Amino acid sequence: MLTVEPIGETARDREAYESVLARSPEGTFFHSLAHRDLLAHTVLPAAEPHYFLARDGSEPLGILPAFLTEGPAGPVLNALPFFGSHGDACVVPGADRTAVRGALLGAFYELASARRCLASTIVGCPLAPDAADDDEGWPVTYRDARIAQMRRLDGAPSPEALWDSLEGRARTAVRKARRAGVRLAPLESEAQLRAFYGLYADHLDALRVPVKPLGFFEYVLHKMVPLGEAEYVLALDGTGEGAAGMLLFHYRDPVEYHTGCLRLERRTDQPLSLLVYEKMEEARRRGRRWWNFGGTPASAPGVYMFKQSWGTSDVPYAYRTVVHGDLAPAIALGRAGLLAAYPWFYVVPFDRARMPAP
Repeated sequence: MLTVEPIGETARDREAYESVLARSPEGTFFHSLAHRDLLAHTVLPAAEPHYFLARDGSEPLGILPAFLTEGPAGPVLNALPFFGSHGDACVVPGADRTAVRGALLGAFYELASARRCLASTIVGCPLAPDAADDDEGWPVTYRDARIAQMRRLDGAPSPEALWDSLEGRARTAVRKARRAGVRLAPLESEAQLRAFYGLYADHLDALRVPVKPLGFFEYVLHKMVPLGEAEYVLALDGTGEGAAGMLLFHYRDPVEYHTGCLRLERRTDQPLSLLVYEKMEEARRRGRRWWNFGGTPASAPGVYMFKQSWGTSDVPYAYRTVVHGDLAPAIALGRAGLLAAYPWFYVVPFDRARMPAP
């Protein structure tokens, strides 16, 4: 008999949850308990994790991760929050996908109903066959189509094949970085991390993109890098000064390109391009199948073109939002008020909810 329950903190529950993630081809770092703990200890300390596990008897068949937060317009449920982390259902091969996924979605929406949520959102996973589909049986209020830019690595059997598959502008950028004397270095110390964070914050401020808190990166350095679940790498210019930095997550497949940043005055030396190429080739050599650059907002066409130059494909997925309550209190808060009241959570799409810009 198929049942769905939130997992507890027992070793048995954790092992059962992770066993699904290990077998499911659509599982990502964002579905993992390592990612749950990262969010809970850094950016979502007051939110409630609800990580669902579907079983047939004692056999784990599927998972769905979510966080719930309280707010002045009512609770909000996300699978998952924080910069569009993928959180849709994962199902093991050989299971009845329709039944298992349906049971997990049912548990998710039952929680939203029981807690009288204002809205709930599921961020589809690009690796899932139904990542861009609506949830059958549930009236999706807003469907926000997105694309992830992903690069398949197992189609390149050699370094030469990977190099030849890149667009000419990517190869030119890598050559330029090498001529400028850019070299890679590991990030291992607290001082290096703070220098990386300053570079990252300056870069994102210039792009007008929200900046993740320093504590997020400190947790990764001290808790995840030693376990091999994450990696920081720096690009140094000819004087030994940091010119670019990158944070990758290595939890199974794919390699997650989570954060990339550069010193804007060193942009013409293309340090970030050398970082991407060297780590992409290393991932290919180690047998990784995918490199995931993640989603790119329509407001950043330059970022989209940079990712496209590495031979990526556009993989569709969607944010699927169900409004369960009255939106009037949320609309009354306005965009700024909603962002302040529900930090890191996706509540509703501002434009389609007729929420004017400040």
